[in-house]
Amino acid sequence: MFIDRHQELAANILNRLVENAGKVRDEWRQHPRYILFSANGFTDTLQQRSEKEGVALIETDGLF
Repeated sequence: MFIDRHQELAANILNRLVENAGKVRDEWRQHPRYILFSANGFTDTLQQRSEKEGVALIETDGLF
């Protein structure tokens, strides 16, 4: 799933990821781990939600 690279990632992206993850095999769905990468940061809402739900947020700006 690719998003406009010039925008911060918002919480609806996590909703789409969780929805798509439900389509994988049963044994992989039992304990999913979500990791989102962004070159332009994350919205405050997504940051707060990720803390509650254990989602890893990684800004790619520092990776390259």
